[in-house]
Amino acid sequence: MEQLNSYKPSRRDVLRDALLAALFAACLITILEYIGFNEEVNAEALRLAVSLVGHPQDSADTDPPAAAVMPAVVLFSQAWYESYFNQTSPLERGKLMDAMNALLDASAVPGQLVIDIDLSPLPQGGDPQQAALDRLLAKLAAELPQGVTLTTPAPVVTPQAYEIKRAWLENMCRAGVRFGLPHLHAHEGVVLKRLLAPQTLANVAYAAAQQRENSAVVCRRVEQSGDELDFLWLTPASPSGEFEPINAHFYRHLSPFVVDSLQELKRAWRPRSDQTVFIGGSYGYGDWYLTPAGRQPGVVLHAAAYYSAHDSVAPVSMAWSLSIGVACALVGGYLLVVLKRVVEPYWMIAVVAPLVLPIMLLVALSLLLAIFLAWNIVFSVAMVTEAAVLFAEFFPSLRSAQRSAQGKCCVFFDSYVSLVVFLLVVLLTAVLVFVHEVL
Repeated sequence: MEQLNSYKPSRRDVLRDALLAALFAACLITILEYIGFNEEVNAEALRLAVSLVGHPQDSADTDPPAAAVMPAVVLFSQAWYESYFNQTSPLERGKLMDAMNALLDASAVPGQLVIDIDLSPLPQGGDPQQAALDRLLAKLAAELPQGVTLTTPAPVVTPQAYEIKRAWLENMCRAGVRFGLPHLHAHEGVVLKRLLAPQTLANVAYAAAQQRENSAVVCRRVEQSGDELDFLWLTPASPSGEFEPINAHFYRHLSPFVVDSLQELKRAWRPRSDQTVFIGGSYGYGDWYLTPAGRQPGVVLHAAAYYSAHDSVAPVSMAWSLSIGVACALVGGYLLVVLKRVVEPYWMIAVVAPLVLPIMLLVALSLLLAIFLAWNIVFSVAMVTEAAVLFAEFFPSLRSAQRSAQGKCCVFFDSYVSLVVFLLVVLLTAVLVFVHEVL
């Protein structure tokens, strides 16, 4: 018994069990990623990374993309919302027209205006400037190279309000104004991906910039008199279908123009010629989301999706994600075991280590997560993070390695049940990788 208790696993034993544990953890997380089970972990991991290591932006990358690719973003600030618009919503139409005219008085003419502000009439009416605003939008739709794209009206609950909103949509569509749905692929307040549905605001604006026919996808629905516009009701169904990662390089070039006064807008606003300009508000707290660049208002996410449509990012393949997960878990777990063996003779360090090592692990994972996000490796982020965490949980058993001395095949398999589970997980992962990558 003393011989068993004094048994220490060799380096070969540690490496063997490290590889098996890493493979099991990475396969398990690959399965969870495939079925979309770990969106919550993606969100929480991003919050941790941003809070610990900041925003993974490359300030040295100063060469901006072409104007046709990188949109400009104009944000109405909270201070301007309070002082100029009197903190009222919807925004006063007359003052809003003054702001738009100031934007258009710049030397360079934008290629397209994309406005993420509800410009539809109030259900009860009452704003005499609404008709003048509609005429201005129709004029801009005819004069700008790619016209004007607006977000669809805020949903309503009463049939009277629905009819007013629909009538306004029909009139504006006939005037040449386009519309897009303001939906984002958000989970737990985090946005890492963009919807590929053609009726979203960013995709409509992108289709207009490319002069494609599907830029009028929403207006075609509006013009069909018998079609119910579900997006006008308070509980609309979000666009379903495929999505892909937002290109994180957008945030490196992002430099929104924040409007604090009308005079500043007239003096300092200098757009690039033929550039798509997204206009929205940074006031309030209901339309903010967490991104790799910290918290951003919704209009910035629409601009990011527009940029990503030009410069799309394919998700990391499942095979590469699996390989990255195994490698990171193997290296991280092995170093953790070695570190525990090094500090074990020093009882004071050994007492503190169980408290310090988890914090060190979280910081290291956050750094890794920030690097992956900056390089657009979004698919494998949660898998690598979780694989390393799960792997670290397996290895305390290596400190009492009596099973290896008793002739067990390895410490990781302490029963036939664990061996069967391991084989099933690996086999299922192999099938998923084959179906996803080959078929």
